[in-house]
Amino acid sequence: MKALTFNIHLLEPLLVNDISGGDPNSAIGFEFIPGSVIRGALIGKYLQGKTKYSIDAEDTEFRELFLMEL
Repeated sequence: MKALTFNIHLLEPLLVNDISGGDPNSAIGFEFIPGSVIRGALIGKYLQGKTKYSIDAEDTEFRELFLMEL
C-alpha cells in the first residue's frame, strides 16, 4: 500500500466522524482527516471551475486526477 503523508493546518475546526451506526448525536470524531474527505474537497473545488456540476467517471481528465491509483 502506498501512502502520502503531509501536515494540514486548518483555519477552522473540522469534525469528521463515522456515523455508520448508532446515534449521530453521540458520534466520536476522528483524530485524523480521512483521505476520502480530502479527495471529496478537491473534487468540489475542481467542479467549481467547470460548467457541468456533475461527476463524470468517463471523463479522462477527471479519472486521471481523482480515480486512478498511485
